[in-house]
Amino acid sequence: MITKKLNSLFSADSSMKMINFLFWLSVFIPNRHITLWAYTLWLLFLAYSIKHATSPIIRIAYGLLSLYAVIVLTAMIYIMIDH
Repeated sequence: MITKKLNSLFSADSSMKMINFLFWLSVFIPNRHITLWAYTLWLLFLAYSIKHATSPIIRIAYGLLSLYAVIVLTAMIYIMIDH
């Protein structure tokens, strides 16, 4: 049941709009928590996209973007814990 809700959430076009809105919001309101949520949701969206991608090239591209998101999230969490 939960997986069906997540599938419908991430397959919808509105999910990427929400993620983009969070990124724009983090630009205009410099808050680490908003940026953390934006990257986390983006990473979940990329994981869903990797699972449902048909082309191996697209999977590689999404995988590289996921790696970037993990690196940024790790750095942000480290900075938040350190300060």
